[in-house]
Amino acid sequence: GDRITIENAATRHRVPECLSLTRDADGTWLPAGQAVFDGDQAGCRWPLKPGDYVVALRSDGNAVATTDIRVRDPSAQPSLELDADTYVSGDPITATFANAPGNATDWVGIYAVGEQPGVIASRFWQYVGGGQTPSQPVINGSVTFSTETPWEGRASWPPAPGEYVAYLFAEDGYEILAQDTFEVIAAEQPSLELDAD
Repeated sequence: GDRITIENAATRHRVPECLSLTRDADGTWLPAGQAVFDGDQAGCRWPLKPGDYVVALRSDGNAVATTDIRVRDPSAQPSLELDADTYVSGDPITATFANAPGNATDWVGIYAVGEQPGVIASRFWQYVGGGQTPSQPVINGSVTFSTETPWEGRASWPPAPGEYVAYLFAEDGYEILAQDTFEVIAAEQPSLELDAD
């Protein structure tokens, strides 16, 4: 139900179709800069159902530029779930998230229980698109922390035995969207048994 604003650099466009900018000599022209779609101007059922859409800038019936958008269900709450409750120190840790806000700078951070995000740096972290450089917005996906991809914060891989919390945060900030707790236990040390015979 939110308005959708599309920036454009063209000089004259009108809106005759659902989520489409079209150049048409018979239409009402919009100034360069932006087009706004809402219940009055959309030309289609509004609000749009959740899902993926393509917004097209058209000239003489042909798409000259497109961009993808995703309409989210406003009632869907962000969630974060780990692939285990307990890990042996050094095991990969995979955090699966859903209904993230869709910003490239949304991120997953790991803290020890009792550590307050924003007051102390995360032990391990990465953006929802993977890695520590924002790449792409991801709404539903997963990130993995492992020997190959430790994405260290203020701690070194592997995490020491103890209790931890993984958080899903928004936009390089510390707004907690979802969380899940887990435990890390020490790896068993190999033992050598001697035969008394």
